[in-house]
Amino acid sequence: MKAFGRVPDGDLRGLYEGASGFVFAALHEGFGIPPLEAMRLGVPVICARSGAMPEVLGDAPLWFNPREERDIARTMKRFVGIDSNARIEMIRAGQRQAQKYCWRKSALMLAEGVVGVTRQLPSDREAVADGPFVPQRRPAG
Repeated sequence: MKAFGRVPDGDLRGLYEGASGFVFAALHEGFGIPPLEAMRLGVPVICARSGAMPEVLGDAPLWFNPREERDIARTMKRFVGIDSNARIEMIRAGQRQAQKYCWRKSALMLAEGVVGVTRQLPSDREAVADGPFVPQRRPAG
């Protein structure tokens, strides 16, 4: 096993596609893009049960406690010993989970959130928000 550190974006796909599995041992992670990328490309994921990972990744990965070295080792050993049917099911589950997320949908949701917040400004601050970069209010009704 080799730790690469920061990998250029152009090299990531090849690394994912050449991997037997992807171990994600982060103690703190904001969203979990690396394991989602791996799952989308058909790489089974072994992941730390921390942060947003359980919510984002669902039941697709094998989980471990990132603060327990023995649990990490036990889970990795379990992964190495799974049969081809279980591996195929991990891949399928990961791809199904990863399909729930996409950049376009995320960007649209963010934009809707920002627009919604802008439209809900308190009335005493509305004059400050009135300008060319602030979305116009929808007509009432």
